[in-house]
Amino acid sequence: MATLKENIAIPNLSACFEEAGRIHPSFGLHLERVVPQKGLEVCGKMLPAGTIVCMNAWVVHQDPDVFGPDSDSWRPERCPRATKRVSRRWMPRKCSVRAT
Repeated sequence: MATLKENIAIPNLSACFEEAGRIHPSFGLHLERVVPQKGLEVCGKMLPAGTIVCMNAWVVHQDPDVFGPDSDSWRPERCPRATKRVSRRWMPRKCSVRAT
């Protein structure tokens, strides 16, 4: 039996796991964070400290501008390492409870 490290080294298998995580995120529908003490600028708007913000990973992963017009289709060859734009929006491994 292969170890996790060996399985991760298999590109096609890793791509399948990552695409599964994109289409069916393993975490809840919204991911909350609290704006830090300095505040936060988002899309030109200043959010005050203590504001609760959230996002929906499933919606982010369905964005056709990022993942292509077939973003709702299973396509493991859609590798998150292909472009910086896709990689920045790839949530399966970035959005654990304590991820920053």
